[in-house]
Amino acid sequence: MSRDRESIVRFHKRWDIPLDQDVEFERFKNRVLTAVDSTVGRFVVERPFLSQDFALRLGDRQPVQSVAGPLLLEQLREILGKPIRRSFADTAVYRALELAPDERNLIFALQCLFWLLADHKCPELHSMIAAVRKALDVSPFVEVGLATRGDRVTLHPKGARLLDGAVVNDTLAWLGNRAAVARHFENALQIYLEKNAARYRNVLDELRSALEKLLRSLLGNRRPLEKQEKPLLQWMQERGAHVHVRNLYWSLLGWFIKYQNEAVKHGDGWGLPEVEYMIYLTGTFMRLLLQLSSDTGS
Repeated sequence: MSRDRESIVRFHKRWDIPLDQDVEFERFKNRVLTAVDSTVGRFVVERPFLSQDFALRLGDRQPVQSVAGPLLLEQLREILGKPIRRSFADTAVYRALELAPDERNLIFALQCLFWLLADHKCPELHSMIAAVRKALDVSPFVEVGLATRGDRVTLHPKGARLLDGAVVNDTLAWLGNRAAVARHFENALQIYLEKNAARYRNVLDELRSALEKLLRSLLGNRRPLEKQEKPLLQWMQERGAHVHVRNLYWSLLGWFIKYQNEAVKHGDGWGLPEVEYMIYLTGTFMRLLLQLSSDTGS
């Protein structure tokens, strides 16, 4: 916990201030709006097509543009050489963030904006990342983490701080040159972030796909998880993993596979409390493999 975040929490405890979720959400929203406006606001304002693309991704209704008859006043002024001054508050990006009714919708809009800016090579993207990190850091009652993989940003639910940093953030960063694997892991995190229990089955499917594709990539084969024991253990041995670690790894992975096949793939015996555990377990599986393969950049 950062000093600012810890100070805010202590202040609330010291003064016995009850937590008002609505108030804290509005404070967080204001911090996000300031972070976005101060970093990429001008970039968005100067490129109207970005707001259209953003609204399309978000699924928001866009202003009607098909017009017949006399020119609109704004069009006429632009033709006469007197363009209308626009601010960030006039954009669809601002409106979506400002009108978000709850944390889930706000985070989804922010995630769409990160994707959009990465696609359009926004030079201020990393400034925005830093500003949003700060907004999250001083919003102690918002349990959302931010992980980066090059220019790709993933917002995800926060759990244990150590696990989030090592298992989620680091793993995504290390998957920078394995886009197919990262995509499945990111999808699992995004679905879980939406807190829609009806889609949690998809989280488990994405986790299996991420791990299976990473093993295929590292081992150079197309085998399913169930048939990777021999090549995986040999690969780990060649990279210096202790025999007990190798045996423990495959034992855990074997139970992971059994769970996926019996409770998920061919049944519905999985439970909601297990989903977060499986996210961290999968991240731990991948983290060790990436460390052994020297894909950590260290």
